[in-house]
Amino acid sequence: MSQELQVYLARIGEIPLLTASEEVALAKRIEAGTYAEHLLEESPGRDDLRAVAADGVTARDHLIRANLRLVVSIARGYTSEKTSVLDVIQDGNVGLIDAVDRFDHERGLRFSTCATWWIRKAILRGLETGQAVRIPARVLYELRRIRRAETHLALAWGRAPTPGEIARQAGGSTARVARLRRYARICELTSLDLPIGMTTLGELVEGPPWSRPEAIAESRALRAEIAEAAGTVLAPRQAQIIRELYGLSGAERSTHAQLARHIGTTGGWVRRMEREALAVLRANPSIAAWAG
Repeated sequence: MSQELQVYLARIGEIPLLTASEEVALAKRIEAGTYAEHLLEESPGRDDLRAVAADGVTARDHLIRANLRLVVSIARGYTSEKTSVLDVIQDGNVGLIDAVDRFDHERGLRFSTCATWWIRKAILRGLETGQAVRIPARVLYELRRIRRAETHLALAWGRAPTPGEIARQAGGSTARVARLRRYARICELTSLDLPIGMTTLGELVEGPPWSRPEAIAESRALRAEIAEAAGTVLAPRQAQIIRELYGLSGAERSTHAQLARHIGTTGGWVRRMEREALAVLRANPSIAAWAG
């Protein structure tokens, strides 16, 4: 077993499994969030709808993460000398997300019953094509355009824009924006090592090792430098996100979910804003000097 697989299994092994009632509760929150997102297209300024939509995203993430072990158990039955278990797991994770989108809790079935079929379908599709999950270069270009538009609107308005607002800013349909953001969500929830062109998503968003939170925390001097730079080169909301996520203000570090609830947005939006802010900080001469 590779070290990468051991780390992955250890990480998902810490996530508690769900009871049947917990699955239903999460499914209801997801439904409410999806409906709230629809209503936000007509009333983007309603904070109550935004909170419900954000809670739906949190519930969706929870349901996915709590079932990653199910994917591993199924994937192990499809591995061979010619296939990488990590590639099979990655294909299965895509099927898991499809299952979450299609889960109907009113049928009275456990989520695993529904998910097993979609996970196996995705794995078999991956084995037939012989390719790992990959985002084409043209899709990557569209994702970057959408993220730029989303960041621009968020900084201008001080809130997370709706898919419709992003579509109008970036050009394209709301459905296309929603689908592309789903692609990105697959990457965020399952692995940072999905291939994108000649690089990986992890290399794209994470930057050099010294930019990771763990490395930042190792140096008080660097933390002080980042705190100072955050107040001068970042937009106020970006600076707030960096300070709270990395505990640069002296308080305990916030999680993405905690910060999202505090701001009134989604964890995915917080992560994207974090990446944008880190990119700005990496370009700052005083911070870049720490990279050697």
